[in-house]
Parts: sequence; structure tokens; C-alpha cells
Amino acid sequence: MSQGEKGESLELIKESLKVASKMEDSRRKYEAYSEITKALINQGNIEESTKVASAITNDRLKSKAYREISERLMFQGKKGRVNRINCRDNRYL
Repeated sequence: MSQGEKGESLELIKESLKVASKMEDSRRKYEAYSEITKALINQGNIEESTKVASAITNDRLKSKAYREISERLMFQGKKGRVNRINCRDNRYL
């Protein structure tokens, strides 16, 4: 992905976050945030994906989001990153 494409993608993600943050239904908000975290992880932006997950207010759905982030990182062979997420955000895992 070129720098221009990354910039455009990041702008789209930021706009998606604005829309998702205004959703009142926690399930739909979670689903939107989940898709955004997946896109961020696929771009290698793990820190930002965990920030998005931390914005989920429902503890059960937040836990699920962190689990999904961890699973995607494990699939990508980034076990060390999973351990850091688990240590930092362990009350949700």
C-alpha cells in the first residue's frame, strides 16, 4: 500500500470512528469498532486498534474486542504484541 493510499485509508477510518462514536446501540457500535480495529491491525496499527477497543463501554463487548485483536495478532505471528496487550488490559481478557 502506498503512502497516499495509507493516508486515504486512515482518513476513512477516522471518519468511520466519528460515525461509530455517535451510535447509541452498544451492539452496533461494537460491530463498527470491531471492523475498524480489524482494518487498523491489517495496516499494522496495533496501538490505535487497542485505543478503539478501549472506547467500547460495554465490558463484555470490550473483552470480546480485545480477544479478537489478540487472535488476529496471534494469527499474524505477533505473540509478543499479544502478551503486551494482555498485560496492559488484563481486566478485559
